[in-house]
Amino acid sequence: MKIVISGGGTAGHINPAIAIGNCIKKNEPDSEILYIGSNGSLEKELYGGTGDKYKLYNSKGLSRKNIIENFSVLRTNSNAYNQMKRDIKDFAPDIGLSTGGYISAIAMSALKASKKPYIIHEQNAYPGLSTRILSRHAKKYALAFMEANEYLKHKDLAVLTGNPIRSDFLSTTKEESRKKLGFSQDEKIILCFGGSLGAERLNKVFLELAKNTYKEQKYRLIIGTGSRYYEMLCDELKNSKDLKAKKIHIEKFITNMPDLLSACDLAITRSGAMTISELAAVGKPSILIPSPNVTADHQTKNADILANIGGAIKITENELNIKTITNEINNIIDDESKLKKMSDSLKKVAIRDADMRIYKILSSLTES
Repeated sequence: MKIVISGGGTAGHINPAIAIGNCIKKNEPDSEILYIGSNGSLEKELYGGTGDKYKLYNSKGLSRKNIIENFSVLRTNSNAYNQMKRDIKDFAPDIGLSTGGYISAIAMSALKASKKPYIIHEQNAYPGLSTRILSRHAKKYALAFMEANEYLKHKDLAVLTGNPIRSDFLSTTKEESRKKLGFSQDEKIILCFGGSLGAERLNKVFLELAKNTYKEQKYRLIIGTGSRYYEMLCDELKNSKDLKAKKIHIEKFITNMPDLLSACDLAITRSGAMTISELAAVGKPSILIPSPNVTADHQTKNADILANIGGAIKITENELNIKTITNEINNIIDDESKLKKMSDSLKKVAIRDADMRIYKILSSLTES
């Protein structure tokens, strides 16, 4: 198989692209992959680490606020499109795959101009603009959540695949992770995080949780602040000596997420597509606070997937304060039957072989 895979802008688009690419290479070692992304540092780091071919292009998303700026955007994207057509012709792929981001809309349009088929993979319950545009001519829709199909062009093309999950999320147990991390098997552990940059409202509540934990020591609290808020939390807690002895861990970045997510009893976080899929895959109860600052409020739609089946509690950012979060924690953390019920309910939407499902779609289309 020779395939063009395009996803860009965020790790939420790039990592699924790479996961699917790795699955293709595992099943067809002689396959050839060309990754296409925007010309950004994240793409260089992630696609550059695959060992496969990749090409990055200057491209921009349309501005919803400055219409005049879009003349420049269209010119930049037109240049990228023309270059992609030449590069795709030289590569001569059998098929293409979009995992989202505006760069994918350009790449799959260039692929279509070469009369090659493509499929789309949508990570969210509400599809992005690129996915909605590309759904007009895609051969199949690989969807993490079937709710997304409501907004796409041809309903009969949808296949439920889930989101590709890193294998290390699936290869450890709670007991093994706790032993590896040096945590007791009996203690209660809460993991709090809000993404690589962090989230101000979440971190302010996490700070109050840390202060309460320092006083009461009811559970172990692990906080991933993100780069913007690490110093703020450290400064506020500087008079709390020996935090780890008080079961409080403050980290700028969580680099061992598979172990920590496996080890904890409860996660408190945003509801991005990959986070939702990881929580479901490992059966982890959660309190979800959707970001209000995303397109079409898609994180609320993601959170509803888990909340509606009883696997998570959803709190809007308007409702978020130390009282509401503490009440929800207290209602869950010491109730073993409730924790188990929430965990078991996640099996209804957990998909642990998404990469293979997507590979099979691609394989069937290239064989026919």
